[in-house]
This record gives sequence, C-alpha cells and structure tokens, in this order.
Amino acid sequence: MQPATLNGLLSATQTELPLPERARELLSRPTILVRAIDRGSLGALHPMLPESVIEASAANAKLPAEERDRLFNQLVREWQRQAPEEERVAYRLGVERVKFRAIALAALDPRLTWQEAERLGDDAEAIYLGLLEFSGLLGKGVTKDSADTKAPADAAVGA
Repeated sequence: MQPATLNGLLSATQTELPLPERARELLSRPTILVRAIDRGSLGALHPMLPESVIEASAANAKLPAEERDRLFNQLVREWQRQAPEEERVAYRLGVERVKFRAIALAALDPRLTWQEAERLGDDAEAIYLGLLEFSGLLGKGVTKDSADTKAPADAAVGA
C-alpha cells in the first residue's frame, strides 16, 4: 500500500463538473472545479428553524430515517402554515440559497461567492446536483427532489 499524499487527497476530493450552456457563456469556460462537501456542512447551510420544530424533531430521533424525515417535513409544513409571512418568506429564501451557498463553498476554480453563484440562475441547479452526486450525498437523506427543499432532518436537530 502506498502512503497517502496531499496531491492524492486533493485529486480524490475534487472534480470538474460540466457547466450548462448558459453558465458556460457567463463564466467563459466549459467546466467548474469543485471539491467534495460533507453532509454536516450542507446541513449547516440551511436556515435555522424555530425551536419548536427542532425540539419536536429531536423527540423523533430514534425513529427510522424515512419516518423521521416524513415527520420532520410535516412539522416544517405546519410551522410554515402558522408562521407570519415575513418568517415564511425569509425561511424559503434561505432554503433556496442553500444551493448557491453550497456551490460557493465547493467552488475552487473559478472561486465564487454565493451571490455570484446566484447569478447563474437555474443553471446553478445542475451544478448543485452534480456537486451533491460527487460528494456522495444523493441518496443519503438528500435526493434530487429534496435537494433544494429541506435540510436533512438530523442536520436540523444537530445530530
């Protein structure tokens, strides 16, 4: 077995993702170099939920993941139905910005702020999903359908 090297580590934890056509034009390049991100960092990018949702989620911690996630989503929906409009909008904007923040966190070349990633518009979705797939996060509490809509339930409760 060969000893690990820094170059080997860097090589194994970064990749070039192809850019959608419009993003190629905006960034004047065909790819973006990204590094892998971990589940905890992705969860930390989500907006904070009210204490009542977090406490109720914590009570479900011993349930199977699928049931825990279903109950978590139900708690979030109930809170959003009752929350003042300003809180609802702020939360939904925060969730929408997760993909831009994740791209900014992972982007190595070119480096991007989350505000710059946001300017990629809908093209950011393809980059984000490619990043999640490369990072091994799709299928581990994050699916293509849920990638933009919710934090993993265990990330929301700090597990």
